[in-house]
Amino acid sequence: MSTPSPAILVCGAIRPRLDRLEGALERIAGSAGVARVTMGFRARDELLVLVLEPTPGTDPGFGPAVAAAARLPGLRALDLAPSGSPDRLRDRALRSCDPVIVVESAKVAADRLRTFLEDPRYAAAPPAPLFPIRFETPESFLEVHKRDLAQGTLFVPWEEEKPAIGSNVRLDVFVPGDDAPVKALAKVIHHGDVAGPGFGTRVALSEVARKRLELASRRLQASASSKEFRHEPRVPARLDVAFSTGSEVGRAWTQDISRGGVFVATQTPPALGTAVELSLALPGGDAVKLAAEVVRVIGPEESAAKGFQQGCGLTFQDLSPEVRKRLEAFVEAVELAPMARVLLVDDAALYRRLLGDELASRGCEVIEAANGAEAFDKLVDELFALDLLVLDLVLPNTSGVELLDRIRRLGGETELVIAVVAGGADDPNVRRRVMVAGANEVMPKSMPVKEVADRLLALLPKR
Repeated sequence: MSTPSPAILVCGAIRPRLDRLEGALERIAGSAGVARVTMGFRARDELLVLVLEPTPGTDPGFGPAVAAAARLPGLRALDLAPSGSPDRLRDRALRSCDPVIVVESAKVAADRLRTFLEDPRYAAAPPAPLFPIRFETPESFLEVHKRDLAQGTLFVPWEEEKPAIGSNVRLDVFVPGDDAPVKALAKVIHHGDVAGPGFGTRVALSEVARKRLELASRRLQASASSKEFRHEPRVPARLDVAFSTGSEVGRAWTQDISRGGVFVATQTPPALGTAVELSLALPGGDAVKLAAEVVRVIGPEESAAKGFQQGCGLTFQDLSPEVRKRLEAFVEAVELAPMARVLLVDDAALYRRLLGDELASRGCEVIEAANGAEAFDKLVDELFALDLLVLDLVLPNTSGVELLDRIRRLGGETELVIAVVAGGADDPNVRRRVMVAGANEVMPKSMPVKEVADRLLALLPKR
């Protein structure tokens, strides 16, 4: 009687759920067909990983049922492991985890993890290094924007020690005439350039960052008055906000926000010039209270005539250092958010590069895997952050259809958008087989990469 592969369960943001972990571990260890449970914790993203090794004859799809029985909020089955020895699969799933605990007693295991998390030496991984990019003239920015940034690449002049190829960096792009830098995430792809010392990057521009660069390009090309443009660029954000004018109190939602102001969507905006006390609900903490002044009012007539959101624009007044720091952190987080996080699985390095570069130029953060084993590792690492999985059909150690079947049927993962891009995918029989296995879309590799990227991004929900 054969023994199926281990099941992998993962749970993000485990810290607030620690009080329920002991009971969940007891239910998991007591589930039918579970022979051994190994628990790991990955500190960089606070991910709990559980490896369930089954007894002989256990149903291969036992993972989702055990996850449901555990009754731990956020726990999901990731039963994606290809064939291989249980020890090897366990080690691969628990890679980068510390501590790793064999669960012999639910109470002892839960207490060990709690003790680890309470240790003051535990700290989140430091952020990627930050590099400023400055332009001496508007013409130099326009040239780089047209030649490089619009294509998703950027060369960083740097004479000191360079970050390793393949590592992630943060970029502050200072556009002439704009004090606030455009924030971007990037991956180092080469060292050196004919332009001088430095390193080349593949840049993942968010939609907000892309629009800011395009706006700056148009502004500089037209030599328009800077008064026509906001000095503090705004990012879209729907936040709960309460406002008081002294005589009136209201509650509404923000439409966008910057380091210097906010637009509040409301059908009853205060009059122009009104002093307002705001209580703004930023994520990750208590609401911030700050003073503001109404500097723009869009009433029903202008809203109907121009299609603008009805409401009012406010400029913040006399921000405290603490409030300013929280606002800047929130705006920066929105600016850095990639359009989508994509896992691209293909054994052909050239095609990964072509499609990966195209997706990166559209603002996506692209993660690559060359075979089923790498895909498994990246899925465990990135499941909660992935928006899109792109699969080839023919892969070393497995096939795209087998991996797709494990994700959908055995793993019970129905939310992740999955597309197959493969040779021969234009065959109606191949397309039918892949769609039945659970793909959202199937495309042939003969299709131009720009069209493939268009169709992939069209699969994603609008943000």
